[in-house]
Amino acid sequence: MIDLQTLTISYGKKVLVDSVNAEFAPGTVYGLVAQNGHGKTTLLRAMAGLPGPRVDGSIVLDEVQGTGAREVRSMIFYAPGEGTLLYPGLRAEDHLKMVCDMWPHARDIEEIVEQTQIGEFAKMRIRTLSQGMKQQLTLAIAYATGARYLLLDEPMNALDPSRVDLHSEILRKLADSGTCIIMSSHILDSVDRLCDEILFLKDGRLIRSIPQDDAAPKSPGSHFAKPAGRAEGALSTYRRLYEKGG
Repeated sequence: MIDLQTLTISYGKKVLVDSVNAEFAPGTVYGLVAQNGHGKTTLLRAMAGLPGPRVDGSIVLDEVQGTGAREVRSMIFYAPGEGTLLYPGLRAEDHLKMVCDMWPHARDIEEIVEQTQIGEFAKMRIRTLSQGMKQQLTLAIAYATGARYLLLDEPMNALDPSRVDLHSEILRKLADSGTCIIMSSHILDSVDRLCDEILFLKDGRLIRSIPQDDAAPKSPGSHFAKPAGRAEGALSTYRRLYEKGG
């Protein structure tokens, strides 16, 4: 479990995440939604222990505190969007081979290539790939790590509908086998269909997609809303929180 304890993330005087207490359980797909520039990527990177803004409070992963610990880094993987994880001069398959060399629980390359259907461009260099191909490869790398916690930043960007369906199925199977997946997205229909819980980041708080009348703090001082009843759709909640100032 990923346990955020009074987590605050800030750039100077600008606070993006304010004293958040939250838990992310294995076997669950979480959708993370916010307006651009309000901290989705920053939060994911902080949870993965990557360099960035000031982070106060604690991030505890399977009862190990501190994302810099070696055993923690082997359990969690952050996959950025837009192909920024990839090296232009290397082939797609080279990236998967590096994963096998670096990650203790890496999966079989041939299995990943077949599952993600990237065989047609596995031997091509990254500079020659389309944006959609780069996104498919980024997801294949994430799956190949065998990490228990996957943090995916806009994973469905640039994918055509058939690929969205394919990767949604893969992510659901991973969750069913115990993987915790936290994915940021602005494709709210995809979030609704895929995610078990939807979390909205607004004014430094994490708010679950729940009926407005049932919203209640998890505990004193918490900024993580407690679920109750049937969740609202992501689109209607987004409009209420951001467009109508709820």
